[in-house]
Amino acid sequence: MYNNFFLKIFIKLIYIFHNKLSFKNNYFLNKNYVENISYINNENLNLNKNKIKWNNHKKNISNIKTFQISGALVYKNGIKRMLLNFYLDNFDKDYFKFELSTFFGLKLMEFVNNSSDSYYKNIGSDPVKNSNPQSLFEQMSKTNIPISNIKNWIIGLPGKYTLFFLNKNGYIREMNYIDDCNKKNYKIFYEYNDNFNPVLPKKIKIIQNDIMLDITIKKWNIN
Repeated sequence: MYNNFFLKIFIKLIYIFHNKLSFKNNYFLNKNYVENISYINNENLNLNKNKIKWNNHKKNISNIKTFQISGALVYKNGIKRMLLNFYLDNFDKDYFKFELSTFFGLKLMEFVNNSSDSYYKNIGSDPVKNSNPQSLFEQMSKTNIPISNIKNWIIGLPGKYTLFFLNKNGYIREMNYIDDCNKKNYKIFYEYNDNFNPVLPKKIKIIQNDIMLDITIKKWNIN
């Protein structure tokens, strides 16, 4: 009798331990962004339903080929903090423009990629050109993140080589990207604007160790 009792307790403990391991393996957790365990457990139970929602949402936003956005971003690196305005124009598949400026409208930097030319330019300096836009972007940003990933992340798609997790509405809640070049791990978090159809991001937070880029999109223009 006692042996059966302790055997049942032992099996129960193994089951609980297994569930905890499965939970940790299936979800990326960050205590600053996950409100409580019960929410995630509930999300796990409804994972298939969320996948259906995600597939429908992904189909809608994948139809977005050209867009322009503008807003503000906060760049933090340790104790350093910088507030800037930005403008991004993804006019078509062969054109990509990104600008940074002060809150007074003074342009600080621009990166342009089109079918005939690619360059980036800092204020007061000559343009740096390269026929390979990806190489130029890596030189400017000091990362190996594909330009196509940047475009995808903006509209809420995971892009290449990205592990992602869904919220209860079937939108990407957070993503994990490892840079092939420097092996740095980037964590990306989302908030959404429900006033758009399809729903699009209003806040994107990118974190790499003590470096953080907090992007607030104030205006969307979809062509």
